[in-house]
Amino acid sequence: MRRAFKYIVFIIYCFQSALTANYVFAQSEIGDLYLPGYRASARLHYGTILSHRESMTHLIKGRVTGLDFTYGKQTSGIKPWQQVFNYPAMGLGLYHSFLGNPGQLGTGTAVYGYMFFPLITKDKFWFRYRWGTGPGYISKPFDRVDNYKNTAIGSKINLFANLLFETGFKISDHLQLTAGLGYSHFSNAAVKTPNLGINMTTLALGISYNTVDLGRHLAKDTALFLSRKFDFFVYGALGLKEVMPAGGNKYGVVHFFSEAARRVGNRRKIGVGPDIFYDDSDFKEYNSDTVNIPAENRPEFIKMGVHISHELVLGRLSAIVHIGVYLHNIYKSDGLFYHRFGYRYYITDHLFIDAGFKTHWAVAKNIEFGVGYNFNKRS
Repeated sequence: MRRAFKYIVFIIYCFQSALTANYVFAQSEIGDLYLPGYRASARLHYGTILSHRESMTHLIKGRVTGLDFTYGKQTSGIKPWQQVFNYPAMGLGLYHSFLGNPGQLGTGTAVYGYMFFPLITKDKFWFRYRWGTGPGYISKPFDRVDNYKNTAIGSKINLFANLLFETGFKISDHLQLTAGLGYSHFSNAAVKTPNLGINMTTLALGISYNTVDLGRHLAKDTALFLSRKFDFFVYGALGLKEVMPAGGNKYGVVHFFSEAARRVGNRRKIGVGPDIFYDDSDFKEYNSDTVNIPAENRPEFIKMGVHISHELVLGRLSAIVHIGVYLHNIYKSDGLFYHRFGYRYYITDHLFIDAGFKTHWAVAKNIEFGVGYNFNKRS
């Protein structure tokens, strides 16, 4: 389940965007633009923690209950990406949850940015999904003395991610009742061990208030044609990780890659490129295994691979998924395949910043932060 969750949520992740210079308008179609407005919502959550590892079954002692408050803006379609993604709503949320085990897990709290993507919109009914992410806080993380049974989370500060499928029923021009199914995740991306993560599924019931009638529209729209030229770029990043046992040393990670990518539609790009990795913890773990002949040369642990990428594009912001295969890796316990999930933001038409984390299937390896350069003007 955790493996499937990471594939799904990072592919559909979106948070903010800006108008890009490569959008070309053609006054050839007439559609609807929503009137801009603001939306405030409150939800009650009830569910359970998923035991995705046998070593954390002892932590599940009761049901998860929580509160979720959001405030955001309904986009109008004035920017091209808003039309491409069917006029999403975006904003900020506050999430607080009782994790069903006050002694060993405590509570989880998060502040997150979100975006709602409409799937079905009718006069009295709508169905949509929301992706949100931001910093999270776990009140009872692992402690070697006081909370050694918490095998799920090793730090108070974590990353929070939430996916919510929700339907709404209009009871007035401005008020809706909502019901949905949510999936939430707390993790520190291996910065501190243990890091199995906390995964929750919940049912959500709520109420939403809008400052404008969502049934009203502006009768203007345009067709979009986006450039199909190739992007060529290079990227470098640094990361940090901890390996078991908990409380041990931190190890540095370096990652370089280049890529050629091209739009295959108004929403996404597909790319391919080579990777170079160096993870200093590999040297320690390799030599700790008595089956291996001890190694002395750290450069031997440089890994090389090649990846294909999927990029979901919302103006200057993109959500990135890489699936790669190692071509050279002396540390065989990693397996053959690697994955990377990240977020890219263009500061200029050529320079971008990037944050992401690497996994080997469901096992988080490290988080990284980097900078890159696109030799072509971003498309």
